[in-house]
Amino acid sequence: MTDFFSDRALTNITEHLLPGLWPLLLAFAVCVLAVPPAIYLSRRFGWIAQPGGRHAHANPTPVLGGLAMYAGFAVAVGVFLPRYSATPGVLLVSGLAMALLAIDDRWPMRPLVKLAVQLGLALLAVVVFGIEVKFFSLPGGHLIQLGLLMAPVSAIPRVLARHGLKFNDIALWEIHEAFSAQVLCHIKALEHKDFVREKAGVEQMFGSFPRDRMNPNGGSVALGRPFAATGARILSQALKELAALPKGSRAIVSLCADGGLGTVALLEH
Repeated sequence: MTDFFSDRALTNITEHLLPGLWPLLLAFAVCVLAVPPAIYLSRRFGWIAQPGGRHAHANPTPVLGGLAMYAGFAVAVGVFLPRYSATPGVLLVSGLAMALLAIDDRWPMRPLVKLAVQLGLALLAVVVFGIEVKFFSLPGGHLIQLGLLMAPVSAIPRVLARHGLKFNDIALWEIHEAFSAQVLCHIKALEHKDFVREKAGVEQMFGSFPRDRMNPNGGSVALGRPFAATGARILSQALKELAALPKGSRAIVSLCADGGLGTVALLEH
């Protein structure tokens, strides 16, 4: 926790997070004001999600809440980034994404159609408007150059180095599988000296990764990824598996998430 309360962390928060406070407050205010019109339009045109199926709510619910959220986002971007070259592209692509979600709520799309539209929006953002996320900043002052779902690779070497551990000192590895290829990339990167030095800032190496100790009872691909509860699933599974191992055994739980986030926990029996 010391990383998050150091002078460097406080400076990073002041310089990088506080400037976003006013846009956030403006977006929130506009969103609140736009909710009643969005509810009215939903009811007026019959855009109401009924309970059942993929909808978990118990009562009929208006589906144009995304319109209110987009209104807040668009106003904040327009006010605080009026001359930014990527502003038109950001507003257009995000608006089309909002429309896609609203239409899919009203008239569910076939999976392949939805995938094609999502790929089209991604290509529009990258190819036409040149929108690209370059880095992600953590409160502790670290800048992580993004690779898809690769943030845990920056955290695992730091955890091991801080506690003086090698790969073989960990009896159990529970690594979240967003995709099978993502886990293979994690292992490859953890065994690559240059990658560990450049992305994690750690000079030492930790040996060969013990693949036989990773997800021994199945990972997220086999067991599923409960929406908004993957962390609870993988952590509780790791604790149960660790309890069956000898005293003093250690486990590492690793999660990747949207936005370049990565979370790693070191557990000990």
